[in-house]
Amino acid sequence: MTQASVGAARSLLTPTDHALILIDHQSQMAFPLNSIEVGALRANTATIAHARRTRAGGLR
Repeated sequence: MTQASVGAARSLLTPTDHALILIDHQSQMAFPLNSIEVGALRANTATIAHARRTRAGGLR
């Protein structure tokens, strides 16, 4: 079995080596959460989606 090791990444993430996926993000599924308010979760999700659209020139 391969052993995991802890350490700094060799490089930062770039648009060519990662993906952002928001799958079926429905706020009613967050109601049982106690770690974040539903409004804050909605705002954070919208901010991430907007940043993705703005940075990449549109969703693909």
